[in-house]
Amino acid sequence: AATTAATAAATTTPAALEKEPKVKKEPADEGSSVVTYPPTGQVRRKANDEVDQPAAKAAKVEEFDLTPEDLAKLTSKIQKDFEEPTPEAGPREGSAQAPVLIEGDPEFDEKLLVVRQGQVHIELNQRSPPMQDSDLLRFCDWLDEQLPQVVRNYPYVRNSGAYLDLSDNVIGPEGLDKMFRVLRAHRVPCLVLKAYRNRLDDSIVDTLIEYLYTQPESFPMHGIHISHNQISDKGAMRLLRAAAQCGHYPRLT
Repeated sequence: AATTAATAAATTTPAALEKEPKVKKEPADEGSSVVTYPPTGQVRRKANDEVDQPAAKAAKVEEFDLTPEDLAKLTSKIQKDFEEPTPEAGPREGSAQAPVLIEGDPEFDEKLLVVRQGQVHIELNQRSPPMQDSDLLRFCDWLDEQLPQVVRNYPYVRNSGAYLDLSDNVIGPEGLDKMFRVLRAHRVPCLVLKAYRNRLDDSIVDTLIEYLYTQPESFPMHGIHISHNQISDKGAMRLLRAAAQCGHYPRLT
């Protein structure tokens, strides 16, 4: 028997192998699996959707099959999440307006000191009754307490500086001089000064000249509005000469 099997294997020719039935491959439709069974060539097609869909539906139903008690708890949690206030993020540079006050003198409210468009705005203009030097000196003491928190919360104001509006009051040189000293102490440059229609005289020119020569080189003052005061022509010429010679501004020759 072994000899006969060996002889049969040895006498198998390529022609005989060609008569072996081959698996017939047919193109499958998209979304279905095709299996061909030799030698009949019958094709059995099973749509993937038909096979997987019932199991997937059963899994989804089992996953989200909530009892009325569970549904009530979930609804209550969602309502609670919407009712709880979300912690507010600190204002970023360029934000519209951000109050920066802490507890202090009740006379000075948040409208007087704000960070707007990335810059400290100190707005004391057109006070009623008009602000006097004594009032400004008291405000400077209050401002000296506020600025550390302002600089801590908005460190970029040391670059963008302060916009100072004291116009339409009865402020003298002593109060404005102290304002510059407070800003300098906290390294907040004064970029714009509006102090027109006050009671400033030539003594304030010395304060302004000193500031022009010692101001930060990268952030020089670009606006000084002090018309309608008691500054003489000589004082005005001294201020113009200092602006031309301090080295912070271009000069036409």
